Amino acid sequence: MQPDARQALPHRHPITLPLAADTTPRWEDTLHAFALELQRVYQLDEAVATAFSRWILDAGDMYAVPPGLLAALINTESHFRTRAVSWANAVGPAQVIPTVWQGHCPGDLTEPGNNIICGAYVLRRYYERFCGGENWYCALEYYHTGPGNMAAKESYAQTRADYVAKVSGNLQRLTDDGVAML
Repeated sequence: MQPDARQALPHRHPITLPLAADTTPRWEDTLHAFALELQRVYQLDEAVATAFSRWILDAGDMYAVPPGLLAALINTESHFRTRAVSWANAVGPAQVIPTVWQGHCPGDLTEPGNNIICGAYVLRRYYERFCGGENWYCALEYYHTGPGNMAAKESYAQTRADYVAKVSGNLQRLTDDGVAML
C-alpha cells in the first residue's frame, strides 16, 4: 500500500498566489470610451455615438481596420447619416455602392451595421490588393475613386488628395487625445 502523497510530504504547504489583475479593457469600456470620443469630436448625440461605436468597433475588428480610421472615413463620407445616398448611388454611412459590392458583402447594405462592415471590407481589400498592406492613405484613395478611376491618375489626383486630406483631418481630430485606436 502506497502512502498518501500529503502524508509523504508533510513539509510542503499549499501556497495561494494572488491572481494577476486583468488589464485588458472590457468590451463595454472600450465601446463607452469610443462613443464618448465620437460624441465629443463629431458632436453626435449619445445614442447615435453608441450605435456607431458598436458598428465601427465590430467592423474594425472583423477586417483589422483601425476604428479611428473608419470613424474618420464615415464622417467624411456621410457625417454619420445612416440613410445618406450620393449622386453615384452610394448608400449609408460608409457610402458603399450596392451594385458593386453586394456580391462581396452580405445583408442589406442600406442597414448601417452591414454598410459599415462592408466599408471596412472594401477598405481592407484595397489596402491589401493595391497598397501592399502598408499604406492606409493609399487605400483611402482607392476607396474614394475606385480602382478603375485610379488608372486615370492625373485627372483624379487632386480629388484623391483632397479626400485623403479630409479623412486625415477627421482622423487627427480623434487622435489628438489618443483615443482613436489607429
